[in-house]
Amino acid sequence: MTSSSSRSPSDFAKPLRDNGRFANPPSFDKWTGVPGFWNLLKWRLFEKDNSNIPDDNAELDEVLPVHNVTKFESKSKAGMFAAWLGHATVLVQMEDIRGEHDSFKVDDKNVTVWCLPSQHWGQRGAFDRNKRLWSGWAVVTPNRRFYYTGDTGYCDREFKKIGSRLGPFDLAAIPIGAYSPRWFMKSQHIDPHEAVAIHDLVRSKFSVGIHWGTYHMGSYEVIDMSILQYYLEPKELLNDIMQNRTDLPPFVTLEMGQIWEESQDSNEDTTLS
Repeated sequence: MTSSSSRSPSDFAKPLRDNGRFANPPSFDKWTGVPGFWNLLKWRLFEKDNSNIPDDNAELDEVLPVHNVTKFESKSKAGMFAAWLGHATVLVQMEDIRGEHDSFKVDDKNVTVWCLPSQHWGQRGAFDRNKRLWSGWAVVTPNRRFYYTGDTGYCDREFKKIGSRLGPFDLAAIPIGAYSPRWFMKSQHIDPHEAVAIHDLVRSKFSVGIHWGTYHMGSYEVIDMSILQYYLEPKELLNDIMQNRTDLPPFVTLEMGQIWEESQDSNEDTTLS
């Protein structure tokens, strides 16, 4: 372990801990703290729900279809594959390693799992705020690299370090939803613009948008007033941004259960099935 006195600028920020509770380090300079009770009340009482989620399940099935993910089992173990299972869960296979974003079974000594900084907070019960550490993850093998940001706000300094030290990544899973209203969400959840910035900073060759389109998370997406179905705004806004960023590798959304496959053809980036 590197001591703080010899720490270099490329070292990742370490969380603060006081009386058994974690806190974001000073390098997360856009962190404004956990939203307080009055902010929560203001959000719930005075912000209009613009999500426009249809009551008709058939309509939802049409615009947000679900694929049978069991066909993942037929994939060769030689390549790299991923399937979005909804919300923030991604099923990933890299060579002989398979697991969900936060649960990998690894027996190979050539695999390194990194616990990485993310800007957020944690709470599961009434009295355990920040007693468990939030984080991102990277899984690195000799031939493949996967990065999962975790729930996070934006901090260009730390994401640039991740890209410089561990990138480029073959695949990254980056949140794109639950970002509005910004006065309430910005410190803890990135929006699609910030997600694209992270995609660039970590040097991802292909990124998948997560943390959206699964259930109503209380976030009232409404940045682009031209998008009438606001529950689809994370996806549509990401598409619009990427259409104007032809300098970047692909950053897409998958349908639930849809499989991304790293292409073996040098003239083709990826395939979807």
